[in-house]
Amino acid sequence: VYRINEQGPLRQTSNDYDIAIDGRGYFMITLPDGENSYTRAGSFQINQDGELVTAEGYTVSPGISTPEDAIDVTIN
Repeated sequence: VYRINEQGPLRQTSNDYDIAIDGRGYFMITLPDGENSYTRAGSFQINQDGELVTAEGYTVSPGISTPEDAIDVTIN
């Protein structure tokens, strides 16, 4: 296991929930066993409960959820 701590290129995607970290830092996620883990992968989506999750379905911590009737989402 190794960590890649280098900044990758930032690029625009068509997914409103993709987030990039410019500089140092990690996203905290909750694994199925309840433990916290960290990632720089910012390819997120909304699950059936309206929560922001990773491509693997792990919840972003602290929990971020969107209302069912949301028309637009802004992340900053």
